Amino acid sequence: MSPITRPVVGILDTERIVGKFYPQLASTTHAKIQITELDSERDRNFFVEIVRNDEACDTKQYVLKVCNSALQPHVLQLQLQLMFHAALAAQRPENQWVRFCIPSLILPGSMAKEYSEDKRGSEHGNDFAKYTTTETLMDGSVSLVYMLEYVAGTLMSKLRYFEPDFYYRLGAMLGSIDKEFGAVKTDVNPDSISRFPWNISYADQVVQQRVHCLDSTEKQDLVSELIKRVDFSALRNADLFPRSWIHNDANDNNVVIVSPHELCVYKDQ
Repeated sequence: MSPITRPVVGILDTERIVGKFYPQLASTTHAKIQITELDSERDRNFFVEIVRNDEACDTKQYVLKVCNSALQPHVLQLQLQLMFHAALAAQRPENQWVRFCIPSLILPGSMAKEYSEDKRGSEHGNDFAKYTTTETLMDGSVSLVYMLEYVAGTLMSKLRYFEPDFYYRLGAMLGSIDKEFGAVKTDVNPDSISRFPWNISYADQVVQQRVHCLDSTEKQDLVSELIKRVDFSALRNADLFPRSWIHNDANDNNVVIVSPHELCVYKDQ
């Protein structure tokens, strides 16, 4: 559970990255690129707006993601593979009543297409490497970079009122996505992904590592004694049970209300 370092990157760096890896997006003469930073927890996210010929109706919007230092290439490729399957779930006839969308990926270079137009991508995770690239940042570190279409809407956290059936539809959306994830074929071992402290599989290790943070010896001894009484052995037998990927983080900052009748969910970092 090593600390995660956010990338050191500014607006000028992102302009250079867009011009270097996505030149086709602004290839039209007199195109203007406007970049502003978005909120993020571990990555650095930038809103990229490209206006061609000073016409508001000819505007394209994207999100450039510069990934944190802990994100490994095979884990990012898995995330993108899962996005592909979530997009499949959104297209299935039985899910049309839920009405949700998943952001499309943008290919770097001259062969740029969104994967929604690229035969819905591929089911093999390694093929998703083509949607990512790497860049050396101003501090000499190297970060994974990729780009998504921007989905306009309002974060769930910003709203106070929801339609009566909102939470039912939100649950149906997550259920259909997680069901689709059951078909994902990957060689990625869940244990190779960063061990976050909220993962119950490592509950005993987290408590033992942080018991010293308690402000008195009495409290530390109490927690240490309780740990001895808990049987954590079942956590070591996780491989004996059926396992599947799930979204796992549909909090109100990861759900976008596109319209009163359409949702978009994404794992923001």
